[in-house]
Amino acid sequence: MTRQQLGYPPGEIGEFGGEWHSIIHAADRERMLGAVEAHFRGETPAYECEFRVRHKNGHWIWLLSRGKVVERDAFGIAVRMAGTHMDLSRRKAAEAQVQRSAEMLKRTGELAHIGGWELDLATSRVDWTEQVYRIHELEPGTMPSIENAIDFYAPEAQPLIRAAVEAGAAHGTPWDLELPFVTAKGNPRWVRAQGIAVIEDGKPVRLLGAFQDITEKKTIVLEMHRLNEQLTRLSTTDALTEVGNRRMFDQTLKTEWARAARRSEPVGLLMIDIDHFKEYNDHYGHPSGDVCLRQVARMVGQAMRRGGELVARYGGEEFALLLPGADLDEARRAAERCAQIVGDAKIEHRASATSAWLTISIGVASQVAAAGVDCGMLVEIADAALYRAKRCGRARIEY
Repeated sequence: MTRQQLGYPPGEIGEFGGEWHSIIHAADRERMLGAVEAHFRGETPAYECEFRVRHKNGHWIWLLSRGKVVERDAFGIAVRMAGTHMDLSRRKAAEAQVQRSAEMLKRTGELAHIGGWELDLATSRVDWTEQVYRIHELEPGTMPSIENAIDFYAPEAQPLIRAAVEAGAAHGTPWDLELPFVTAKGNPRWVRAQGIAVIEDGKPVRLLGAFQDITEKKTIVLEMHRLNEQLTRLSTTDALTEVGNRRMFDQTLKTEWARAARRSEPVGLLMIDIDHFKEYNDHYGHPSGDVCLRQVARMVGQAMRRGGELVARYGGEEFALLLPGADLDEARRAAERCAQIVGDAKIEHRASATSAWLTISIGVASQVAAAGVDCGMLVEIADAALYRAKRCGRARIEY
């Protein structure tokens, strides 16, 4: 029967001897012969070994060889052994395929920094793959409870992952979250945590999912977000005074006008000009003029009272203060605050024809926004009021 398994006709190869040994795989020969000899010496109750044998056609056959000495001579030397050979080739091929698949899964998991986990809801037992341990920076086998596992997440992320697990356990709700995480060694990470429920008889019995280290990807995304925010800030901020620039003002005015139009609400605007600023520059020098512009920008900002208001450098020594929701009376009070703050600062201006101290002129406007009406009208009204303030002697408020 064994000869047939190996493709050899009767008489071509001996039952057990040199010819037989020669067709055993070199990697298995010593182990197989050692097992036989150990049994011959009486060290084992029976002989059993899995090994490869070369088929007559040249390929390898896996055999499960089992035997037992059934006769010994007067000196205890084995003289006859009976046994069987079972062809294991199909089973070994299947095992090898499973092993290759497992190895491929392990390697791809290492490359993608992804592992798997399972939670038995009846016993609360948690099982992790090797890669999940690696992401946690824990030694395999140190199995935490589900609460311990949640503790690895950053404090702000723990309520999210806990709620996801509870919803999965109660209702079978799947989840896919990207969350901040801290390893056992204290290293911050970002992870993608995914989970689904295994349902039996309409009830979740297990949760399983994937756990992936996405720190590199998330770091890139966050850095891109930061750079985009920085670019946006640079493109909408006046470099000298660090308040909004003309572009920021125009964009915000359009947005606030459209919002106010939907609600039939007013929008207030102050146009503010530093009196005799050219003379200030000529007398004190441009570096001092730059300092003066920064001071005025900061003081105008101090006059703001509610969120959504915007200070912007409109151009040169002119600033705008946008006041969403402010009627004319509220806008006028904001202008008075601006003038008061600048006056109290007592910034010397000996070259001014108006005062020994720096002063500002302010044009005030407020209009109820309406769809189809250009928001530029509000700027024109405030500009006209500012022009009147300057024409009428400066250091005053007009509306």
